[in-house]
Amino acid sequence: MSEIDIPEFAWKTVSKFEIPNNSYVCGYSSNGSVIYVGLVEYRGCLYPAKVFPSRREARITVGGIEKSLSTWCKLLVVTSR
Repeated sequence: MSEIDIPEFAWKTVSKFEIPNNSYVCGYSSNGSVIYVGLVEYRGCLYPAKVFPSRREARITVGGIEKSLSTWCKLLVVTSR
């Protein structure tokens, strides 16, 4: 069996939608914009978020309803490969 190279990850606090080079890309929107993995604080709780820097928004799902927020606090980044 060959060795598998599994990356390590960490949460990085960011502001003003500045995207670190090692941010983890989780997909692309229908217009080709990059989507990143984030964590957003909303009403005192942290939620996983889809971060859209091109739109300056993060989207979370609360109670089955998707909410768009203009602030976010952490991005998933790759720390090693």
